Amino acid sequence: MVSQLDEMIKLINAGNLQEAKKQFCEKASSLSKYDYFKLSKHLSEREYHLESMSVLKKGLEYFPKNEYLIRSLVPKVYKHIIRRFYNEKHIPEEQYTATIEYIDRILEEMNRGEYSYIYLRHVDYLLTKQNVNKEIVLAYLQRLKGFPLSKDAYKNGEQSFPSPYEKWVTKTAKLQFELKQYTRCIETVNEALKAPISWHYHNDIWLLRLKARSLCFLGEITDAVRIYEELLLKHPTWFMYREMAECYENIGERQKALYYGAKACLSRDAEPMKCGKLYTMMYEWLVESEEYMAFVHIDYIIQVYKENDFHVDEKTKKLHERICQKYEQPKNIRQTLERFWFHIIERIIPRHEGTICKLLPNGKTGFIEYGNKQKIYFKKSDVRFPKKLVQEGKKVTFFIEESFDFAKNRRSQIAQYICEVNDEEHCPKSIPMSK
Repeated sequence: MVSQLDEMIKLINAGNLQEAKKQFCEKASSLSKYDYFKLSKHLSEREYHLESMSVLKKGLEYFPKNEYLIRSLVPKVYKHIIRRFYNEKHIPEEQYTATIEYIDRILEEMNRGEYSYIYLRHVDYLLTKQNVNKEIVLAYLQRLKGFPLSKDAYKNGEQSFPSPYEKWVTKTAKLQFELKQYTRCIETVNEALKAPISWHYHNDIWLLRLKARSLCFLGEITDAVRIYEELLLKHPTWFMYREMAECYENIGERQKALYYGAKACLSRDAEPMKCGKLYTMMYEWLVESEEYMAFVHIDYIIQVYKENDFHVDEKTKKLHERICQKYEQPKNIRQTLERFWFHIIERIIPRHEGTICKLLPNGKTGFIEYGNKQKIYFKKSDVRFPKKLVQEGKKVTFFIEESFDFAKNRRSQIAQYICEVNDEEHCPKSIPMSK
């Protein structure tokens, strides 16, 4: 005796798909879970993918939460609808959105972690939209909380990419911070950093930074400073120096704020066109004690913005015009500022004088001898004069900074801000010039 399922499969094999659909609609309620799965598989093998998915969806109406059917349906939906939408294969956005909502609904009370790739990709998509509601985005990420997410990195040949867990943590913590959920952000970071993960793209650094910034907003400045000290040891960037400066300003330590502000300004990655806020902060901290140098910072903002066709707000314009009536503009603004920034650093730590005694074979590093036959490691990238002049026997000045030796996995010291002896461009002097 030919079964109902066999009849439908026979019609499909004969190319009579419409009649097979008609019989399926009439007999759907009498099919078993296995019948649904077998019919769906048969349709897929003949590349009737939409029909295959429709069969499984109908099966879930009669057998809701059936893991067998869900495990068969979700990958098909991802491949033939969701991924096609991302690849711009003319899937309407309304259909995509409805599909995501449907999958989220059928996965309720299931192990969503197994399908984290769908949620994580959807979150990326939502974040590309203008005026996105970040609370809704975070809610999709929270669907995965409590489920086991793989911590194994995805590998493609010699390349390695973040695991689902690493992606989830970095996205969740960032959104919590942006939504001012600072306590939750700290909890997310603390939990993540306990996990045995080989982090990608310095994600552990950026998570620690989110924790430090969250602590600042919660008024726990001392704890934030401790984190920034660790971050700057291993991964110094101009914006972290600036944030450290803000921490010290918030607890009333103006000299340390200026010190870290100066280091931010001198950082190799501190592109002037990105540092308008930094220079404005330096102006505000200097205007009462060193008005001329405060003025030079504003003068520099105006120059950089004009060179790059950036908008200058009216408040800054008027401030600049007012101070220009009192002070002469320096001939070389950048040189004047660099001299002053070195001067600020020298207020906190001493400047040393020594001689380059050895250049290593890589041509990028070496040692400076100073004091009582002491030697300090340096990088050519920290030299503030033409690199072609870096040679053994060269007399230089420098500051000694705490650093981290990743090869030996321990704290170390390094020479920074290396200048030629008697280099007028970087001589730590600044002379106010009033009209």
